[in-house]
Amino acid sequence: MVNYRILFLLIVFPASVHAQLSDIISVRKKNGRTIQTFTKGSPIIFIDPASQTVEGRIREIRDDSVFVTRMDIRTYYTQVGAIVTDTVSASVFAYHYKELTRIRIYHKKGTMRNLTSSVLMIGGAAYIVLNVVNGLYLGEPIADANNLGKLGIAAGAVAVGYAMKKLMPPNEFTKPKHQVVYIKMGSAP
Repeated sequence: MVNYRILFLLIVFPASVHAQLSDIISVRKKNGRTIQTFTKGSPIIFIDPASQTVEGRIREIRDDSVFVTRMDIRTYYTQVGAIVTDTVSASVFAYHYKELTRIRIYHKKGTMRNLTSSVLMIGGAAYIVLNVVNGLYLGEPIADANNLGKLGIAAGAVAVGYAMKKLMPPNEFTKPKHQVVYIKMGSAP
């Protein structure tokens, strides 16, 4: 008989419980492809209509509005000289989703690209400096045709690394061609 009670509870209890997701804000490309999605609890950084950067956590998304909790965190010195970081205040601000025209996008696949660009710039610059210092120390001609080719390759590596870092930033704000879409989730039965 005990087994039937447990079976009854396992069948009836999930039927009475339901969850409803918060509404969603989605950043999409012109062709409709989703770049990033923001839901309740997501961290967000955007530029508001007054051209100020707003950083906070989404408290709620409802009725075409995004409610963002902004924290004022400050560092203080105590009486004994220790440093304490404390939250002074937390304020909730509401923004219409169409006011979120410039949202910071976080690319998840940018770590290797950033590492590669840094290695190219550091390695190329280090080779150039080392080559010139060794040439001057050993008295070898720096303007030799063979040496200039090696320096050109190193300078090219620095230029490619710099271009990779500038042309493909890891975290950028949305562009005018991106659109912010409000997705209303259905109500629960």
